[in-house]
Amino acid sequence: MSTPSSLKRYLIALSSSQEEQNDKNGPLVEWIGVHQHTLAKNCSLWTSPDVFRQLQDDDKKTPLLEVETLWEDAGCNSVSDLLVASKILASSDDILGVVWIPPPDDTTALHNLVRACSFANIPLALNLASAQLLPKALFRRMAILIFNPAAGQRPPQQDMQEIQSILQSAFDLRVVYTEQDKDVSEQAKEILAWIQAKYGNTNSHDDNNNNNPTPAPILLASGGDGTVSAIAGATIDSGITVGIIPRGTANAFSVALGIPTDVQGACQTIVHGAKRQVDGATVSFNNTTTNDDESNTEISWINHGGLGFEAGLVGNTTRELKDTFGNFGYTIGAVQQVLNQKPFQCTFQLDDDPASQKSIQTTVVTISNVDAPSSIFAQGFGKVIPDDGLFEVTIAVIEHELDAIEGIVALAINTWIKDSVGSPKLLCLRCRKFQVSCSPAQKLLLDGEVLEVDERPVVFECKPKGLNVVVPMSDTTSSNTNESG
Repeated sequence: MSTPSSLKRYLIALSSSQEEQNDKNGPLVEWIGVHQHTLAKNCSLWTSPDVFRQLQDDDKKTPLLEVETLWEDAGCNSVSDLLVASKILASSDDILGVVWIPPPDDTTALHNLVRACSFANIPLALNLASAQLLPKALFRRMAILIFNPAAGQRPPQQDMQEIQSILQSAFDLRVVYTEQDKDVSEQAKEILAWIQAKYGNTNSHDDNNNNNPTPAPILLASGGDGTVSAIAGATIDSGITVGIIPRGTANAFSVALGIPTDVQGACQTIVHGAKRQVDGATVSFNNTTTNDDESNTEISWINHGGLGFEAGLVGNTTRELKDTFGNFGYTIGAVQQVLNQKPFQCTFQLDDDPASQKSIQTTVVTISNVDAPSSIFAQGFGKVIPDDGLFEVTIAVIEHELDAIEGIVALAINTWIKDSVGSPKLLCLRCRKFQVSCSPAQKLLLDGEVLEVDERPVVFECKPKGLNVVVPMSDTTSSNTNESG
């Protein structure tokens, strides 16, 4: 699988040795063969036509390595040196280093390359001894940042500069921007597929194993709850570690796991924090009102699901309200939704057990996976456990008009005491799989996004410890080795 252009970095590998110019295996080709696995995971090669031909003819030697030629014909050495020097200066941000094996008496060709590398601050190895040190010196753990420029209250350039100032010293940082016409989860899945093609079974990688010279890249998500959910959700059960740089309004997932919600604090957590395994989740539903069974949709999610009141609340809280009032915008939306929400019939079943099926009248159904203490509708038990392999489900029992108020008061008390007061107006459940249908159909809230569903069952399924997330050291009992390796 070829490397996406936004992730490509290059090592320039050149040789003036007689063996390589005569299309025989010279010292540079031998060096590439020895280090091909490390090179393939970290970069592509730009090389001279003679070395390129040998690597193409002997493709069994470098089956994983992407190789491109710098020019079509070798020409004279002075012209090729100028071409390489100009390439270094024009593409310095994409070049990790240069390996050039010159003949002992060649000083003319050396001049242009040394000046170009010095000006661009790019490491240059001029013999095999220094070339042997390059892989260890250059190839730090890769961090791939998916950055949503539309998120946040500050200019995105300001956030990006702060992120780069902290992370570039610890990681080989590569940045991918979200696109308006492309689903963020699809971008994340494409990157995940590339990582797995390069690194093999990422579930077998131990980030804290010092004997592993090239741990799989860490995937970083920077944006609001929707962006974070889409990116982290794509990694469920993949073994890939995720770092979060929250730049949204609520930042619920970060708050729930104790991740700082400022850019600097979040980046420092990624550098100095440790991996924690928490539960992931999926939901499947029909998103049309037709009887077409093929319309079933499955989505990964990480934080909070809801039907009824909460979906209407988020729908009423416009982008303008959030930009103007921040989290208080949700309070304004809540007032509007209290006036609009009507009771509905909820029929549910737990863990595929027909005996558990029940039908009640309600105004809100909340399914919590990893949820912040401030999420009041998630506090049926007074707290949400993010790594127990179970959802916390809270359903308001509505028989009379004042029952909703009594249920909200009970949830507020639960939130305060971090325990359940046992209100008869709240039905609180724990399960690994939750199937629910609503009549009339209710909108589905999923990690801050509102989706249309019909009256057919919506099925939530927990993925125990399916997510690897970088959290502050104080919030994990895992190994104290930091994620930057």
